[in-house]
Amino acid sequence: MRIQKKQPWRLTDVLAQKLHTRLGFGMAVGTLLLGGTAAAITLWPAPTVTQTALKPLPSGNHIVGYDTQNCNYFGTLDGTPPKTTDEKVYYEVRQGSTLTDAQLQSGLQGVCEENISNNAISAVEKSLPVDRQGDSTDAFTITAISTNSITVSLDPHYTLPLFASPSSVTKPNQVYTRFDSNLEVYDESTRSSFSDLKVGDTIKMILKDTSGQPASLTYQPANHPENQLTEAIVKIPALTADPSDFYKGIATEFVRVNPCTGSPTGFCRAYDFAK
Repeated sequence: MRIQKKQPWRLTDVLAQKLHTRLGFGMAVGTLLLGGTAAAITLWPAPTVTQTALKPLPSGNHIVGYDTQNCNYFGTLDGTPPKTTDEKVYYEVRQGSTLTDAQLQSGLQGVCEENISNNAISAVEKSLPVDRQGDSTDAFTITAISTNSITVSLDPHYTLPLFASPSSVTKPNQVYTRFDSNLEVYDESTRSSFSDLKVGDTIKMILKDTSGQPASLTYQPANHPENQLTEAIVKIPALTADPSDFYKGIATEFVRVNPCTGSPTGFCRAYDFAK
């Protein structure tokens, strides 16, 4: 997994668009949205995903629907204080898909959990002075910690991204020793301190790369902790599902659809399957 770069788009739509136009999208995975106005961190929502619909189609494909509570599925993830949400989402799953409806539901749960933590990270990012703003990481598990260092590995729910090279995947037990003198630490939505963190906690970090090199397949900032200045750490709930499963299936195993009157199936595709 890579440090997440700031992009002014919604991740799931970016991936779908790039697939539909046959463009590579490895660099889009892990995108964090940071646009919009500054906002304070508020209470931490608990997302849930429940299957609500199943409709076979004449093509052999089928429609599956999910009720997402507090997922912020259609939100901008710009740090705006989250509201209680109840969003219905529908997907057309291709015939013979290797992704079951239960796996799709689980991946969507992981996406919802990432949405909540990414939105909180956005709020922290925008609270920092411009010269301290950087890029966020994926969810890390603390494997060791001392007064002057923190050692982390990826949350074990993540799997190797389908379109990532081995060099772009954060190595286990990365040690970070450089911390801003005004390091910001949060326990979910509450201000905390570095001394409150412990082994086993799940965190996301805001890191400022000081190497002067742009992120690329040959230079992954997260794999060069010696160049990273840690600006903020947010303790988050551990993932309960793997969002990678969802991202890998977009436009290959399934496409998002919306209820509509212009189709005999009652649903219109938001984008097409990749060719």
